[in-house]
Amino acid sequence: MDRQSFEILNFFINNDALTLRELQSHFSVSRVTITKNIRAINDYLVGIAKINVNQAKFYLVINNYSAMAKLQTNFLKKDLDFNDPSKRQVTILKELLQQITDYVILDDLAESLAVSRGTINKDLKALKQQLDYYQVRIETKTNRGIHLAVEHDYMYAVITRTLVGKYYELEATWDKATDVKLLNLVKKLDHNNDTVTMFKRNIAVINWLRKYNIQINDRINNYHPLLSDVTMASLRNLVTEIIGSSLSTSEWEFISYPLNIRKLPKDDNQLVQVGLVEVEDLMQSVFPILKQKLDVNLDFKRLLMELRYHLLFLINRAIFDVKSEGFISVDMLSKYPVSTELAQLTLSTIATKLNIRTRSQEVGYLTVYFQMELEEYMAAPIIHRVALGSVLKLLK
Repeated sequence: MDRQSFEILNFFINNDALTLRELQSHFSVSRVTITKNIRAINDYLVGIAKINVNQAKFYLVINNYSAMAKLQTNFLKKDLDFNDPSKRQVTILKELLQQITDYVILDDLAESLAVSRGTINKDLKALKQQLDYYQVRIETKTNRGIHLAVEHDYMYAVITRTLVGKYYELEATWDKATDVKLLNLVKKLDHNNDTVTMFKRNIAVINWLRKYNIQINDRINNYHPLLSDVTMASLRNLVTEIIGSSLSTSEWEFISYPLNIRKLPKDDNQLVQVGLVEVEDLMQSVFPILKQKLDVNLDFKRLLMELRYHLLFLINRAIFDVKSEGFISVDMLSKYPVSTELAQLTLSTIATKLNIRTRSQEVGYLTVYFQMELEEYMAAPIIHRVALGSVLKLLK
């Protein structure tokens, strides 16, 4: 479908019924051209939607809304030209992934993207800044070119999902019966539709990486699967069939992480307890830093009991760069300066100790926990509140 046909289709989506005269007037084209475009649109949308005519008016009937939405998204992604720096940068990343065992020559990149070498150098500078968050480097070798280097190979999957998948479709296809089976198996564990979507997307990512001989084998440190192998066996077997060969432990952990970033009824208690023990050990080294920084005499033992489950899932989210929704606004955070300070310090300390990155959205959740504990503290006898009062004055 060409650009003009796409614009006409969008016009139909935003209007109930249209006459030929209205279409001609809006697009400034002939009656014959409009008729030709409508025919082309219908040929393209077979099984998804159709433009019908009734009493000299044309109207769009959509049979498959999800397919229509996907079609629109894919068209927009393909239609974006390389005048968009963000797309150029992602295209460079995609090229580096596709040639992971070789070097990519800058002049070849400039030619394929129809830009100057200077523009490529600017794009590489911006791309390097993005990749730094994921501990991924672009290395240069004289007379050879550039290539990717990672500290942990599961980051190939994370950057493919997060960056490449933003502009390029990473499809993994399977038949309807397999899709239904996959849907049912995931929903037995988590009824959330977003989990199913994330799970399918992760299969597509691993499948795409496999095409370019990228396989994740490194151990994923500090990650905690919370569903037993027995509980996950049927689902893993089906995904293995879809991929077409056995999965490494790390590949499976990447695909299945959507089932390990929130509390689920079928979580294995023994695995959860192992994770909580590690979180508790971690926080025993974090709390003294908080006390030294702000000199707040909180009940850290009680706070840990409240925080530990949240931190377990927070760490799993951070490892795979899963963004949580902002729990409270920046304006709301400003009302709780001490709690926010404690939350930010907790996140940065955990990130340093575990060598992971945490998103700023996580601050809001932790702020709530710290604020509740501070309110408990303020309700204590006045002699215990002197230190906190001093802290509040310093932060104002």
